[in-house]
Amino acid sequence: MIFMSLGKFECDRIPYPRNLSSKCGCEFLGRAGRGIGSVDVPRGILFHNYTHNNKGICTKANCIIPANQNHHNIEKDFRAFAPTLLDKPEKEIVLNLEMLVRAYDPCISCSTHYLKVKFV
Repeated sequence: MIFMSLGKFECDRIPYPRNLSSKCGCEFLGRAGRGIGSVDVPRGILFHNYTHNNKGICTKANCIIPANQNHHNIEKDFRAFAPTLLDKPEKEIVLNLEMLVRAYDPCISCSTHYLKVKFV
């Protein structure tokens, strides 16, 4: 049963169809361990790993999302692209830099909060 790989707390919170019990019905024996996985997602590859203590409680989780993997390349592109925009109005500079970020297809949060341009 797939739910046996989840901690008891997570197993009991899974929404079940009406005709099934809200509890998983399996005996849960906690065991310490670490699981690592990766999955292809629309913007790249999501890497994730989880550590559980001997009670089966997740004590550490780490997700490396595609937006983080692209951050270095976005910054390199900023350094190359920004000098070509210096003769443009400030609004156009900001728009072009925002377009550069969105070209990497980041998540909605990153695409709207990634860039704060400060003119000096």
